[in-house]
Amino acid sequence: MEKLCLTAVIALVSGWFGLRMIVSWARRKQLYDLPDDRKRHKVPIPRLGGLCFLPAIALSTGLALLLTRADRRPFGWLLAAVLPLYVLGIHEDLHRVHPRIKFIVQIAASLLFLGSGIWLRDPQGFFGIHDMGWFSAVATVALFLHIVNAVNLIDGIDGLAAEVCLYSAAVSGAIEFMEGDIPYALFAVAVICTLLPFLWSNLKGRLFMGDTGCWTLGAAIIFLALHAGQHPTAHPDRPYLLVTLSTVMIPLLDMARVALYRVTHHISVVQPDNRHIHHLLLQRGFSPRAVRLTIFLTTTLHIALNLLLFPRVPTGWLILGETALCVSVAVWLNTRLDR
Repeated sequence: MEKLCLTAVIALVSGWFGLRMIVSWARRKQLYDLPDDRKRHKVPIPRLGGLCFLPAIALSTGLALLLTRADRRPFGWLLAAVLPLYVLGIHEDLHRVHPRIKFIVQIAASLLFLGSGIWLRDPQGFFGIHDMGWFSAVATVALFLHIVNAVNLIDGIDGLAAEVCLYSAAVSGAIEFMEGDIPYALFAVAVICTLLPFLWSNLKGRLFMGDTGCWTLGAAIIFLALHAGQHPTAHPDRPYLLVTLSTVMIPLLDMARVALYRVTHHISVVQPDNRHIHHLLLQRGFSPRAVRLTIFLTTTLHIALNLLLFPRVPTGWLILGETALCVSVAVWLNTRLDR
């Protein structure tokens, strides 16, 4: 409990003071996110809030790990993977980067992430498969790229991306606590407590996290989700992986849906637009708070259904059924866009 409290306090304090310094610096240098037709804010707002995430999480987690006898190598490889994303994000937030450069750096980060050993190995017995062998590396890289970019694309309403990541970290952290894996649970606490000061400021419209924060959080979330989802001491009857990945189901589905729409309509996949799920809900009269609540409740319902059906339905059919449902929803939403 002492380590948990120490980690939480350090993350909160470093996150809070880091935000104050960043906001002050951004205002002096006039580093603002300017309003346009796609954005809801009407005045310039500092966009570098995510700059404090990596230092705060690394500091609080690092000090906590010094007090444990845990294997620190996975965390070191995670840091190695996040650093190029962090530098790229700063450059993107300040100057913009060509999509090809972003893709190359993200690929490099995903390959560094493999060094952590936190791979997507066991697809929960999908049609009898419990070890994907060499394909695990390919699946992990693909999932890393998907989640990192999905978190970025869902960041279109104050608090939305932060709440999705906070929820995911809380679920993964709870599993780590249940399984007695304290170092990873402390890492989840560090992510959560770093996000809380930002979320408070973000909901008040004082600053945005930017690509720097989105990519940092995306890497942290997949690290936690894969480790908690495939915990080595977990009982095979516990659908941890389905649960942890369900926490980011809506961003993942939304990214795939929008990409499909752009490809089928001969639009560049990197072209910004107003077709994401939060945009569609806003266009139908939802308030930003109602959008966040809708996504939270839908995610919670999805997790509950997985927990209910996993013991009764074979994993393969459960995943295929959910995939079919997601594809149906995606097709329906894209059809509505064409009207």
